[in-house]
Amino acid sequence: MPSNDEEAVSKKLIDQHVYDLIQSAYTANVLYALTKARVFDQLLVKPASADALAADLGLDAQALQALLQFAHAIQLLKRDGEVYSVARRAFPLAEKGKSWLRSYLLLWGEQLNPAFAKLPEHLATGANAFELAHGKRIWDWYASDPGQNELFVEYMAGVTNQAHLPVVIEELALHGASRVLAVGGGTGSLACGLVERHAHVRADVYDQPSNSRNAAQKIAARGLSERCAFIGGNIFASVPAGYELYTIKHVLHDWDDANAAAILRCIARAMEPGARLTIVEGLLDRPFEGVEPEPGYLHARNIEQRLWTPGRVRTLPEFEALSAQAGLRIEQVTHSRIFDISYIRCAPKD
Repeated sequence: MPSNDEEAVSKKLIDQHVYDLIQSAYTANVLYALTKARVFDQLLVKPASADALAADLGLDAQALQALLQFAHAIQLLKRDGEVYSVARRAFPLAEKGKSWLRSYLLLWGEQLNPAFAKLPEHLATGANAFELAHGKRIWDWYASDPGQNELFVEYMAGVTNQAHLPVVIEELALHGASRVLAVGGGTGSLACGLVERHAHVRADVYDQPSNSRNAAQKIAARGLSERCAFIGGNIFASVPAGYELYTIKHVLHDWDDANAAAILRCIARAMEPGARLTIVEGLLDRPFEGVEPEPGYLHARNIEQRLWTPGRVRTLPEFEALSAQAGLRIEQVTHSRIFDISYIRCAPKD
């Protein structure tokens, strides 16, 4: 039986852990404010005191000093007397760092944080928190605000190209397919990567026509025009036939069940005998042995997805149900070393 001293120590550790979780909200907001104000960018150009930095950036010196002290305390800034400079771990938050983390933090502060403030209302009613915060559903809001849409596109391109694609291109099994179609493939990053990795493969991109120009430029710049092309269309209406392997990466989690099933149904109709579909998505019930980071990150992604879009991160039984509605059956499931990526290989029902 634990002693009173042991119980007191245990309670203190538990309280400290909960307190640390609460305090993490301050960290995210301070980093957003400093990044938005281009403080890390300016300090990379020239280390400075709070007063000098405030004068250069048009900020309140006392408020800035408090935030700089916080950033120094968590080792994102270095300090020599009154002069601050950027620590190595803060480099991804400067524009020069060219990291997807910067665009994600800006997007989080401007788009997602207001939605998270509506989490209690979402919990009570199930209403979409993004719409509650911004007055429109995500895709309508982006259509009405080009600047915020550009930030979203920048983030998606960054996280896809820097974090996801190097791993997906290495891990994705083609099972001998020589003709691949990336459904909802944006501007062609996955298709280009597959063509570059596999000399025998032709990989095309199918997405909304508005991506055509950027996709064509990317394909041409990488010298892949002979084995890669962009096809414009509506994934809710039809999908081109004639491919041995179809892929759809991190698209279905943006949509509710009815729309996700509609997309899968279009792909199933396009699939000829012997064709396969690989869904690349997070699986909420995946095993996590040897995978970093911890499972809590995937559940956080699920909450983020539910607040941001009409969709969510799903479990394998939920994908089995969606696939069945679309006339597909799941043949095989493998898991990436990235926590929010699994490969769900589907075939048409017999």
